[in-house]
Amino acid sequence: PSNLEAREGGWRQLNDVVQAPDGATSARVDLILRWDKEAEVQWRNVRFGSVDPPAQRKVKLATVNHRPQDSTGPEQNLKEFSRFVEMAAEKGADLVCLPEGATMVGTGKSYLSVAEPVPGPSSKLLGALAKRLHVNIVAGLIERDGKTAYNTAVLIGRDGKLAGKYRKVSLPREEVEGGLTPGSEFPVFDLDFGRVGILICWDIQFPEGARRLADLGAE
Repeated sequence: PSNLEAREGGWRQLNDVVQAPDGATSARVDLILRWDKEAEVQWRNVRFGSVDPPAQRKVKLATVNHRPQDSTGPEQNLKEFSRFVEMAAEKGADLVCLPEGATMVGTGKSYLSVAEPVPGPSSKLLGALAKRLHVNIVAGLIERDGKTAYNTAVLIGRDGKLAGKYRKVSLPREEVEGGLTPGSEFPVFDLDFGRVGILICWDIQFPEGARRLADLGAE
């Protein structure tokens, strides 16, 4: 993935490491500017060089597909999800991804009725679980920040601490009508195995979010 480095006098330095195909003798680099017909872009000092290949890293990812039924609320949901996280940890998972809205599904409650602060009760429960099992966890919940609510994914590190959060940017109509506000940023997070980014559901219908994460070095 591209690495965007510090600007100098209006210039931005871009670096990329790619694997050359066997037998390749030349390369083509294109510079493309989109969506602004009045802008001008230039480049200079294009250079190629050989570098050592990146060290191999194997990362084991687990995803949990579970839908609680007749749940009393977020705490019961997370207790149900905990047993699946334990199963994934037993199989050596480095990162366990729980579903979008994990604290809401199956409760029969509205977005706003299960909204909670981050950090808060659910992130604390997930933190204790992540620390006990020594895994990274991503979990979807409904975040309340003052009078505003978001569809949020929290990232919990192996140490049980909140490593960060992502607020869903691309909301479908029912989420807006249900009182949720879209996020506006695409943060990336450095874990012990690499840099990751998060997208939620409808976000993947649009390329800009993934492109922004790649620009910021998400692997």
